[in-house]
Amino acid sequence: VHLPSLIKYTISDYQRHVLNWLNFIDENIFGACLADDMGLGKTIQIIAFILSQRTKRPSTNNLIVVPTSLLFNWQDEVAKFAPSMRLFTHYGPNRLKSIGEFDRYEVILTTYGMVLSDIHFLKSYRFNYIFLDESQAIKNPESQRYKAVRMLQSRNKVVLTGTPIENNTFDIFGQLSFACPGLLGSKQYFKAIYSMPIDKFEDRKRSNELQKRIEPFILRRTKKQVATELPDKTEMVIYCEMGEEQRKVYDACEKELREYILGKTQDDLTRSSMHVLTGLTKLRQICNSPALLKDEEFKGNHSAKIEVLVE
Repeated sequence: VHLPSLIKYTISDYQRHVLNWLNFIDENIFGACLADDMGLGKTIQIIAFILSQRTKRPSTNNLIVVPTSLLFNWQDEVAKFAPSMRLFTHYGPNRLKSIGEFDRYEVILTTYGMVLSDIHFLKSYRFNYIFLDESQAIKNPESQRYKAVRMLQSRNKVVLTGTPIENNTFDIFGQLSFACPGLLGSKQYFKAIYSMPIDKFEDRKRSNELQKRIEPFILRRTKKQVATELPDKTEMVIYCEMGEEQRKVYDACEKELREYILGKTQDDLTRSSMHVLTGLTKLRQICNSPALLKDEEFKGNHSAKIEVLVE
């Protein structure tokens, strides 16, 4: 597939493979799950794919649903790498309560919470693509979040996650039943035929069957697999000294915790390990800001003092 000329990013070979794969999925109208490890650029790959849709379907728009914590990251990535993309963010108390403006935009960006709140009118609009980022958010098919996104309409659907299976095999059912409806049957069928035998009895035959069934619709690469194409990691350690008042609070708490530990035997510490962990957490909170603590004497406006590791 030709790389969209409007993208301001140098795409690597493993990312170009994603673009080829997504276009194959698109031509066959298959739903899909892009499950690359975190840090391999799923966001930029989806941006490139949306740009490639312009020549195929110029007058359509796409919905991207993300956790609230990633909303501004998506806005920044689009502004940086695809400034020509017409992006509309559907979020906040002053958001439009209708789909009247959607036709003017190429991408509608919103959160799972907004979908849940506004599903009564969002479900009436038909998008070209729906992309769910961090799609493990809908792994529970009994949740209101899952039920809401299932009501959305689109020509095709793609879910994005670095952790397609977090706890057990059933995690994949909710995500793929959204992207590829009918592929895994009903949840009762999936639980009886795959989830229970694989998770409870480690049934290798069922595991292989499930893997073959979902393989065409899931693309997953780990960092180790594409290590030769990844840029060198850059580490920057930035030290921020505490202010005088903040240091006074920190030293007092550290002294209290240190004296507690020194006054205990190894057996005592084993039994009270949660108290020690709580103390360490408290020290970390003070490094951020004493205002985070409930103690009134520690409250106030303090600069965040943190050690940052930037990859």
